[in-house]
Amino acid sequence: MVDGTRCRVIHDDGTPCTRLTHNALSICQPCYKWSWRRGGTDPNGRPPARGQKGEADFLAALTAANASLLEERYLGYKVPHRVRCIEGHLSRPTPGRVQQGKNICSSCGGKPTAEQAWLDFQNIVHQAGGVVLEVNWLGSQKPHLIVCRKGHEVLVRPAHVAYGTKRRKRGICVTCAGRDPKAAEAHFDRALADRGAKRIEPEWLGSQTPHRVICVKGHDCMVWPAVLRSGQNICMKCSGRDPEVLADTFFARLDDLGVKLHERRYLGAITPHPAICRKGHACAPRPSDISRGRGACGACKGRIWDAIYVVHDPTRGIVKPGITSGDPRPRLSDHERAGFNRLVCVYTGLADRAAFELERKILVTLDAAGIKPVQGFEYFPDDALPIILDLIRNHSHI
Repeated sequence: MVDGTRCRVIHDDGTPCTRLTHNALSICQPCYKWSWRRGGTDPNGRPPARGQKGEADFLAALTAANASLLEERYLGYKVPHRVRCIEGHLSRPTPGRVQQGKNICSSCGGKPTAEQAWLDFQNIVHQAGGVVLEVNWLGSQKPHLIVCRKGHEVLVRPAHVAYGTKRRKRGICVTCAGRDPKAAEAHFDRALADRGAKRIEPEWLGSQTPHRVICVKGHDCMVWPAVLRSGQNICMKCSGRDPEVLADTFFARLDDLGVKLHERRYLGAITPHPAICRKGHACAPRPSDISRGRGACGACKGRIWDAIYVVHDPTRGIVKPGITSGDPRPRLSDHERAGFNRLVCVYTGLADRAAFELERKILVTLDAAGIKPVQGFEYFPDDALPIILDLIRNHSHI
């Protein structure tokens, strides 16, 4: 018989041994109730029932941790118990979770109870010379009204105060630390004046909102106060990051290379711009590549993307589509050394950029089907193989 499922006491008072079913077990009802109310062994000297053993283990864990039980009696292994640890923190551990190895004190374990968090917050403010004006605990993420030692009435979040006090060694008052809106606005104006700039925004919009500013050279720009604190240049035109400046630089470089755009319109730094190179090849240079000196035409560089292949790693169950230029054997050898030793298919001699466009179509289709890469951008599970092969075989250039 399992402990706690049979009678353990000779009922001298004549109490009948009525049976009940608990957790699919037949238990003596008087013994079951008795086992949760007393400690030690029963009058016959037998081991304690399950309830008594849980109580003994819980009390032993509290003794080992030098913690004190504040409850008048044991409430059960699933019921939280009020406990005060050796550091004086209040917590409500559950005996069952303590038996699983969880912390007895939530404050020492990093997550204090509401009562302890309220006491810790009041203690931090008192040690800093301030006074908490709130009467009740509102939560660790709710602003609480306090008065600092200099008389500033400010709203602070207890979680921010606890984190800043322990890790960043900063005070509790945002006004004294220069982090309130008025102090942030004054700091922003001073930083602009040091750079010869001037704010033309009539109102303070916050540290995370851009403000209209005129730089030292008279350029209109938008400046984030939070970015200004990091020391970055405030004017995109002066730093060469303005879209109009980038567009002019891009167009001038293409003119030097003899590349003619289909439409002389700037689409963004990383967007391909359809064009014709000096030798008549269709290409689509990106401004970011041009600025890095990578050239405008892939055909002139030998990167014509005229081959597409699919390789498979049977061991890991990964399939990879890929494209290359010219002879695909060197690229396939690299994949074979990486474990992709099964060649599913390979097609060469495709039209200009046909393989590139087909690969983009495969990736977009798999994403729409909810098949996500298991590694990088082009490594997919085996479920993607039928879709990949269907797109390749039905392509007009295959």
